[in-house]
Amino acid sequence: MPISSPADISNLGLWLDASDLSTLFQNVAGSTPVTTDSEIVGTWLDKHTTNFDLTAQADDTTRPTYHTSAGVHWVEGDGANDLLVRAAVPFYAAGAASFFFALRASNANVNGDTLLTECSSTNNLPVYWPLIVSATVTDARAFIRNTVGTELFNSVLDTTDIFDNTDHVIGVVDTGSLLTLWVDGVEKTGVPYTRSGTMVVNRFSLFGIARGTPSSWIATRVYEGACYTKALNDTEAADISALLTNAFDGTVPVLSNATAAATGQTTASLSVDTDEGDATLYWVVTTSASAPSGAQVAAGQDHTGAAAADSGSQAVSATGTQSISGGATGLTEGTAYWAHFVQDDAAANRSNVASSASFTTEAAPEPPQDEDIAIGAGSIWRDEDENRDKRWKRRRQQLEKISRLVDGISEEIPADVPEAQVVREAEEAVEEAADKLAEDTPPEFFDYAGLARLAQRAETAVREAEDALARYEARKRRELEEADDEDVLLLLG
Repeated sequence: MPISSPADISNLGLWLDASDLSTLFQNVAGSTPVTTDSEIVGTWLDKHTTNFDLTAQADDTTRPTYHTSAGVHWVEGDGANDLLVRAAVPFYAAGAASFFFALRASNANVNGDTLLTECSSTNNLPVYWPLIVSATVTDARAFIRNTVGTELFNSVLDTTDIFDNTDHVIGVVDTGSLLTLWVDGVEKTGVPYTRSGTMVVNRFSLFGIARGTPSSWIATRVYEGACYTKALNDTEAADISALLTNAFDGTVPVLSNATAAATGQTTASLSVDTDEGDATLYWVVTTSASAPSGAQVAAGQDHTGAAAADSGSQAVSATGTQSISGGATGLTEGTAYWAHFVQDDAAANRSNVASSASFTTEAAPEPPQDEDIAIGAGSIWRDEDENRDKRWKRRRQQLEKISRLVDGISEEIPADVPEAQVVREAEEAVEEAADKLAEDTPPEFFDYAGLARLAQRAETAVREAEDALARYEARKRRELEEADDEDVLLLLG
């Protein structure tokens, strides 16, 4: 799985990142931050927990310069006297080491100019130079010499153009017996060597050699660098090479052809085209054609900063059309929406915000048409295909007729009999429907569905009242018949 940080690989000893201004200061004391292009750099802090911070030797012209353009950041050594140093030397002493840098070195450098080194401030003999300019100035070589002056390595690593005023990711992996150059993620043939004697050094330097008398300055941009106290394996070397490429990627993704279409009452399909096939695509669905900012889209917000109707993100692995997995969900039926997209590539370059045309989710279906309701002598509840105003008037007339029916039933049933409770419930149901009808102003605010439910309830209640009336009348007949039978028995007795 690709790494997202140099710290994802173990034994990280130094991490320099020119895009992180919190690590750059203009003075050696580290009290004046770098904030804008062309400011000098007196301190470059290590982003890793090892705190292997580098500083200039003085607050003077020996400090390199910070630059930024088109979203790309770098610290640049002038090749004349710029130098950053550290009084510690962990790499050669570890027995194995790896150095990877995103850089652009001038093709005007000369043989011996050095990107980084471990050396001594009191003895010019011991040097560990894993990456220096060769006699053919675009090639790379290494030079290693111990404390007594024995050369352990002095050879070209590869003839690939490296110091050619072009952006590259250059790496050197030192196993302690083999030096291997990596160029833009490609492993070159390793060159063997044998360590012997002692290496007494006390300084690490970037952009040149920090011996008693500094020398061999290199003119180069450094975008980002990662150094390890171990020999990276092939997978790790490839991963860090790919990651550091992002440091000089100033190309912004371009999104186009944003589309969105309703697929139901609460769902929609979404897609957009991109010309960069990496990192992350973010999207939101809002109720406004006003596009949010890229930051708002990434945060799942609309243009006001409020939460979008729906939002999400997904990985991008290829150029072309990106269809949003699962689409948008949880939308409101019969509502107009717009989709907005933004992409961040692996180098944190943010695309334009691409917005779709509007789309409208499907409306909720009309309530079912009322069935004819047979009460008493005939049908009193019939829905016809009329406008809302006529429908509202018809409802009023029908409720009035139901109300009269209930009133008639109520008059025939005494209030103190059990069946009277059913009739009272019917009266309440009809009254509730009538109140609902009175609340709605036709035709714009007519709640057809709500009234239909109440009317259905009233219909059922009236039927139950009719049944109650029938039961009451049947009971009364039985009581009269029983009373007549008793009178006959008395007469016969």
